[in-house]
Amino acid sequence: MTESKAQQWLQEIYKHPELYEGKVVIILDNAKIVGVAEDFSEADRNRQKLAALSSLEIAPEKLTLYSVPHNVRQIRIRTLRM
Repeated sequence: MTESKAQQWLQEIYKHPELYEGKVVIILDNAKIVGVAEDFSEADRNRQKLAALSSLEIAPEKLTLYSVPHNVRQIRIRTLRM
């Protein structure tokens, strides 16, 4: 089940690479993209704002930052299975 959630945000990046290439995305509960920023410092500020302003009181630990490579159209990110 966790793999399918992770695949949702990866598939979103692969479907619309022009929106995400070279940027940092904010991922909620390893399931969906909730923000995009130009760099990690901006993404971290946005993550803190999302956690503070959320009516659901999202813990900052549930928001993950991921740097999308510039050449995402040419590579595939594999999820680790154990």
